[in-house]
Amino acid sequence: MKNMIDRIIEIDKEAQKIMDKVQQDKIETANEISRKKEQIRTDLHRKAKQEIEKNKLEEINKTEKEKQSIRESKEQKLNKMQDTYRENCDLWVDNIVKRTIEG
Repeated sequence: MKNMIDRIIEIDKEAQKIMDKVQQDKIETANEISRKKEQIRTDLHRKAKQEIEKNKLEEINKTEKEKQSIRESKEQKLNKMQDTYRENCDLWVDNIVKRTIEG
């Protein structure tokens, strides 16, 4: 009988060791999951920041190109107006003076 009780106590101790190991494994797994979750969050945040920066630079470049295009168009129109003025200035002045005198 004593032998049987000793065996039951031994089995109980082994079962407790197994349960302790399972509990420790559970804690380690939970910690690993937390670490991986945080790493994924960090990676996603970093990638999002990179994508935002990339888009920001693309928009800045696009805006600069549009501004340059507007400047060039404005410059062309101004030059065309100045050319028209130079070509017709004397004629316009003559017409204004003639209309004023004839009045």
